[in-house]
Amino acid sequence: MGGQRRTPARSNPLYLWVAAQLRDEIAGGRLDAHGSVPSERVLSERYKVSRMTARHALETLVREGHVYRSPRRGTFVAEPRLRFSVGSFTRIMTEADSTPGTEVLAAETLAPDPLVSEMLGIPDGGRVHLLRRLRTANGEPVAIESIHLSAERFPDLLDCDLTGSLWDLLETRCRSHPRMLDGLKSLARQGPWLESLDSASKSTFFYLSPECASRPEVMRYARRIDRISLQGNVLITDDPQADTSGFAHVLHFKPPFGPYPVELSETYPFNAEVPEEADDAAMKQALKITKDLIRANPGAKFRFRLKNREMEELLRREQTIAGAIQPKLRHL
Repeated sequence: MGGQRRTPARSNPLYLWVAAQLRDEIAGGRLDAHGSVPSERVLSERYKVSRMTARHALETLVREGHVYRSPRRGTFVAEPRLRFSVGSFTRIMTEADSTPGTEVLAAETLAPDPLVSEMLGIPDGGRVHLLRRLRTANGEPVAIESIHLSAERFPDLLDCDLTGSLWDLLETRCRSHPRMLDGLKSLARQGPWLESLDSASKSTFFYLSPECASRPEVMRYARRIDRISLQGNVLITDDPQADTSGFAHVLHFKPPFGPYPVELSETYPFNAEVPEEADDAAMKQALKITKDLIRANPGAKFRFRLKNREMEELLRREQTIAGAIQPKLRHL
């Protein structure tokens, strides 16, 4: 039957074969975390092996971290292993429903060794910050990380709170560095390509320069704007205190994204940190996205209450043009 579990063929050495069976049970969720693992006697009977073979199988899993022993109680399944990728430890732990923690073990500025100098491009006589931290998940030690950063590029790093996310810290405190702006400009030129390959959410969106109007998050939203279906009276506003009575839908307006449902205000990427006064690139992108939304919803009546009166007038004209085109299209 399709629902029956098939036991793989026996192989030598037998203790590794038994360990593989238990490993599959754990990976498949048939043995829960902190749940009891079958005893040596039960394993011996189930797999037709000796008690010694069963003991060696359990010892193998203990060494691998899949199970743990508790004196006088037995053997139990360990917590699922955490899988890491290059990125924010805090974000990875949070996404895994674990509580991240950090203990700073060392934070100092020193002369780098030759390998670190080469990898970071540190010139002769240059110095680096060495940050060594113990990272925990739900209070349990997970890793000790050693991080080297250029003291010239991040001069005030050691004055910051180093117990949180270093990625967020560097983004908020050091994002204005010229090298980062150069990288951002290069990224902007590849925005559509990156968006097509990687649609996963990232950390907080910060609008730093005109190049941000072409970030993958913006391009993705622009491509999907026609998925928003609207009928009746629709208000697009950048005033959180605006009177919304009488409107079937209310969309907030934030360049470079343009309009988005008010319900998503605290959702990535619409919780972006943007300047109080948007630049021309952001406004141009927001105008384009708004026009596309209007054209995708010919049955809706849009009203605009924006601080930028010129933008408001342009959108009113677009609404008028769209309203005039639709009857002609229906006639054709």
